Amino acid sequence: MKTLVLNCFNNQESQFEILFESFLLPMLVAFTVFVASFKIKEWQERRKYSKLGVIIINELLEEVNNGLRSLINTSITDDNFRIGGNLPNKSWSGLNTIPIDVLLRIIECSKRENENHWHPSHIRSHCKNYFEHMSINWHKAIENYPRVKAIKSIKEMHPTYLEATKEVKALLEKIRILLSDNSKRIIPK
Repeated sequence: MKTLVLNCFNNQESQFEILFESFLLPMLVAFTVFVASFKIKEWQERRKYSKLGVIIINELLEEVNNGLRSLINTSITDDNFRIGGNLPNKSWSGLNTIPIDVLLRIIECSKRENENHWHPSHIRSHCKNYFEHMSINWHKAIENYPRVKAIKSIKEMHPTYLEATKEVKALLEKIRILLSDNSKRIIPK
C-alpha cells in the first residue's frame, strides 16, 4: 500500500514538473520579459523628457539672465535715470513651451521639495507671469519713457520686477538641476 501511495505521489509530482516546465515556466519568463521591456522603455522616455526639459530650461534661463542684466543695468535715482533695456521673451511661446511630458518629469522630480509659492511644479505659471506680463509691461513703460507717467511706472516696477526675476532665475536653475540629475538616473522619476 505504501508503495502504491508513493507511486501516486511521484506520478503527481512528475506531472506537475512537466506542467511547470512546459507551460508555467515559459509563461513566467515571457511575462517577466514583457514587464522588463515595458519598464525599460518607460525609463528611456522619462530620461528623454528630462533631457528635453534641460534644453528648454536652458533657453528660458538665458533670456531670464539677459532680462536680469537689463534690470540691474537700469538705475533710477532723482538725478540719474538709465534704462538697461527690454526683458527678452522670444523663447516663450505660451504654456506649451514646457510640454506636458516635461512638466510631469518636473513634478515627479520635485515631490520632495518644500511646497511653497516658488515650487518647481508652478513653473508654467511663473514663466507666464515673467514672459507675458512683466516683460510686456516693462517694454511698454520703456516705449513711453520720456513721459512722466512712464518714469513713475518704471520706478514702481523696477524693485518688484528685479526681485521677481531673481526668483524666476533661481527656480529655473533648481529645475535644471533636478531634470539633469533625473536624466542620469538608472531608474528616472
